[in-house]
Amino acid sequence: MQQSPLKEKRFSNSGHDGRKGKEKFQTQRVERAKAQAIVPMNEKQKEYLRALEEQVPVIIATGYAGTSKTYIPTRFACNEYLSDRVYKIVFSRPAISNSKSLGYFAGDKNEKMEIWLAPVLNVVKETLTSEATSIAIKHEDILFYPLEIIKGLSLGSTKGGKHLYYIVDEAEDLSIEEIKKIITRIGKNCTLVLAGDVTQSELSERSGLRWLINHINKYNLKKFTHIDFNNVNDIVRSDVVREFIVSLEREAKDAKKG
Repeated sequence: MQQSPLKEKRFSNSGHDGRKGKEKFQTQRVERAKAQAIVPMNEKQKEYLRALEEQVPVIIATGYAGTSKTYIPTRFACNEYLSDRVYKIVFSRPAISNSKSLGYFAGDKNEKMEIWLAPVLNVVKETLTSEATSIAIKHEDILFYPLEIIKGLSLGSTKGGKHLYYIVDEAEDLSIEEIKKIITRIGKNCTLVLAGDVTQSELSERSGLRWLINHINKYNLKKFTHIDFNNVNDIVRSDVVREFIVSLEREAKDAKKG
């Protein structure tokens, strides 16, 4: 059954009616979050959700396209925001390859990043509704950070234990320096999600994400977890995507034989 859009409102804290209205509104938000809770489609997704629920400080999700590496943390964080357990969600994407064109878009920083992060923003609007998303952006509950301004920031929450999620899409194109810069910004009550496919990195062996995976394995870092969607059966977007990726792998193997 299709749900009617949840209207975002602001209520006064003064008076019985204001408190009652605010409580009713928050109840509606929680009910919406419960109704659209993520149901994992395979064991890897179940592991991914467990890491998010346990608020692991750094979660790395790698693997094939169409495995929900970015969709799951975005949807999860938005549902937590509806349930008033998250006070801020931050999104970034590395400035590599075609990203140079970002500067040619009209508008301010947020408007440019909204264009660049359109696939992620679509998930946010689907979860919160378009109206609620606009209000959340206006009140800076949802932020879009270009990586060049991340230095000097402290990403964390001191608001009554509420959590902050920092989600970086296409993280395979982060440099080693950018990876170090991002991780050293993590404060209390913060989860950083780095989602990407290292096989598609424009940086190849210089990919910061590839370096980080090797680093945490070498030094057995306990506050980090890595979920690798490395099986074609992990692809859930569509049969078309799965079939095409299988054909690409066969082509690569044929090229090696040749």
